[in-house]
Amino acid sequence: MLLLVTDYQPASYFDRSRPLDPPDDCASEAPVPGAGKLLDPVVEYPNMSVHREGSKVTVAGVGTAVVGAVMHRDGEPAALQNHLFFADWSLDFRRPSGQLFTAKEKTTGIWDFEQIADFDSRVIGLVQDSDNRKYILTNENFGPYGNTGKVLLLEF
Repeated sequence: MLLLVTDYQPASYFDRSRPLDPPDDCASEAPVPGAGKLLDPVVEYPNMSVHREGSKVTVAGVGTAVVGAVMHRDGEPAALQNHLFFADWSLDFRRPSGQLFTAKEKTTGIWDFEQIADFDSRVIGLVQDSDNRKYILTNENFGPYGNTGKVLLLEF
């Protein structure tokens, strides 16, 4: 089924200078019919921007940018069910050093996460197919171009 949403005007409900003070007109439902209630973030990921002047974040950054995330709901291993997998482009902006993290679902509060893999490439994507297989897309370049890309199957 293809759902076409027309007349949708995305609104900005996040202001970096006031992250804990959303506007009064912030939506509580997803803009797509039937998608349900919007949820607050479940993972707080400190990236390299925590080192910028004026940042009030007191923990060290652990990467540059999240480039993909997938939930592991079904399948093997059972110990990883209800885990969120997410990938970071590169630990260091200057050299290829992608990362893979996992966070276990919790009923309340922010989920703890841990690094489970690192790569000698930049990670440009993390995707999942219809059989719940997860793939990590990598590249040696700063962007998705050239011929250094690889597709890695995440195996447990």
